Amino acid sequence: MEFTGANEAFLRMVQYDREDLAPVAYAGRTSRRPNGVAIAGTGVADLKATGMFQPFEKEYLRKDGSRVPALLGGALFEESGNEGVAFVLDLSEQKRAESALRRSEAFLAEGQHLGQIGSFSWRVATDEITWSAELYRIYELEIGVPVTLELIP
Repeated sequence: MEFTGANEAFLRMVQYDREDLAPVAYAGRTSRRPNGVAIAGTGVADLKATGMFQPFEKEYLRKDGSRVPALLGGALFEESGNEGVAFVLDLSEQKRAESALRRSEAFLAEGQHLGQIGSFSWRVATDEITWSAELYRIYELEIGVPVTLELIP
């Protein structure tokens, strides 16, 4: 599989100009093909068997050498079997948000531990209750033991 064209959004994502398309394909490749981008993992087998490959994450190299996380998926056109279309979504913002969420959760857990306080959430519609690790510690329960709430009239 190789690039034969790319839209402006993809070129901006990898910081290349249209004239630089061959180097983009080379920088993003995952095999030793001289002028193409290979589909990683089981994508090639899926593409041959079903005419499409399920989305998977990969990183592309930008022109400046930095990396951009992306979600890649695609399908072949039925008529030719040799041509198709792929999508590439920039996951940079999602990865930053996930990292910030992990940091925030770590700070909350540390704050609860230091303050010896716990928290829980209750989804009334599903009756799902989630306790913080510190709340389990306070009540001297093993983390993950199912917890129920009883409303006292």
